[in-house]
Amino acid sequence: FSDTLNSPSPTAQVQVLSINWFQNQPNGNDEVSMTLNISADLQSLFTWNTKQVFVFLAAEYETPSNSLNQISLWDGIVPSKEIAKFQIHTSNKYRF
Repeated sequence: FSDTLNSPSPTAQVQVLSINWFQNQPNGNDEVSMTLNISADLQSLFTWNTKQVFVFLAAEYETPSNSLNQISLWDGIVPSKEIAKFQIHTSNKYRF
């Protein structure tokens, strides 16, 4: 009941700083590695009963054969409210 009064308002910004490499694969797919700047303030998600928050960054795109494609670029676990406000400079964790 006490969490119903909580109105979380997380914020996040993602910036693609550079494309490190782009390769055409023999099977017709492309592979990309990029450098990202991710900043977020997730402190409002933590309440008295929140132990950790799982965060992920996903990209969505269309292709001629699929109207919706989704790929995870980065993920992480925020273990406490004290470090739920962060800025990281990283490359995508998963190839796409």
